[in-house]
Amino acid sequence: MLNYALYLKNKDHDSVIKQILLMSLDLHSTGKTSFYSNLIKMADSYGLNNFNIDVLDDTMIVQYINVMKQKYISC
Repeated sequence: MLNYALYLKNKDHDSVIKQILLMSLDLHSTGKTSFYSNLIKMADSYGLNNFNIDVLDDTMIVQYINVMKQKYISC
């Protein structure tokens, strides 16, 4: 899910898929369920501090995956 979010984020602003991501962000901001709201729920459930799709990159994904693995192992 994180890799897909990064893929969407890195698309051209004029591409259809980028516009879908932006629509998902708008839906989330109005309290409606969307891909982005599910991404935020996942980040919150794993305690991914300061999750922000605007600054998401490969390095952050690796860090987030390590946090998620550790939380999974400790449960």
